[in-house]
Amino acid sequence: MLTVNGIYTDIYESTYYYDVDNIRFYFSSKVYCEKFAKRFNDYCINEGLKLDIRYNTNIDSKYLMLVKLYTMIEKRGFRIEIDGKKLENIPLFKVEYII
Repeated sequence: MLTVNGIYTDIYESTYYYDVDNIRFYFSSKVYCEKFAKRFNDYCINEGLKLDIRYNTNIDSKYLMLVKLYTMIEKRGFRIEIDGKKLENIPLFKVEYII
């Protein structure tokens, strides 16, 4: 149900979304959507650099960082679709070290 101030209480009814590559992130409010849109690029770069420096390696962490930023911003639910398929919960990411 959409409240008077433009916030969806049920994220599955929301019309606010932002696409990055083949991933669609849904938001409960326009403010959260705009906040994500402004921050995602810099956030992915900065957090990726932190991983690179800490582990002295180059890790492609873009999608991991997108999900992390989404969970930091969106507080009223979790709704992500990848290639049109619902992602039911926060995925576990596995990092493998290959010699």
